[in-house]
Amino acid sequence: MRKLPLMFLLVAPALAGCEDPLEPRPWSDEPTEAQLWSIDRPELMGLPSAFDFTLGRSIVLEDPDASANWDVALTDTEDGLAFTPAGAFPDIDSEPAVAVITGTSFEDLLEAPGDLDTYVRTEPVPLVAGGVYVVRSRRIGCSIFVGSGHMYSKLRVLELNPDEGTVRFEFVTNLNCNDRSFVPPESDD
Repeated sequence: MRKLPLMFLLVAPALAGCEDPLEPRPWSDEPTEAQLWSIDRPELMGLPSAFDFTLGRSIVLEDPDASANWDVALTDTEDGLAFTPAGAFPDIDSEPAVAVITGTSFEDLLEAPGDLDTYVRTEPVPLVAGGVYVVRSRRIGCSIFVGSGHMYSKLRVLELNPDEGTVRFEFVTNLNCNDRSFVPPESDD
């Protein structure tokens, strides 16, 4: 019987200041742009070649095995430039994945695929100009209620330059773990 009050004392600080900790976090469906440079080109070392979709930021990645705090890297393949999920690199145990989306536009994509077979985790995913993709982030800590999970982002390739080894893209990330929707929650504003 004494465990219940103790449990409340442990959980209460996490709930303090929150109107409802189970409410979805607000986020915007306004796209953000980013650019990456191929990690495979020595002349581009020192420029951002990886992307962390959980924080929405480009990362300078000189050694892919040095850190797993990113989701995809821009790489050169036989088929051209590609997004390579972190788990495709030999010494990284990570779960980000990329899905190629066909038959719908970036704007009309309202939900990430639920079928895990749609996602590629261990191979490069070739990019095409105008192509639409979904990235499932690496596993991250979400909350004391959810534990860990993935965030989902949709993206569209705006400009692909294989000669220069660059890609420019726009993306939208749902900031709520394990929520595949690309429709933001209603706000009270």
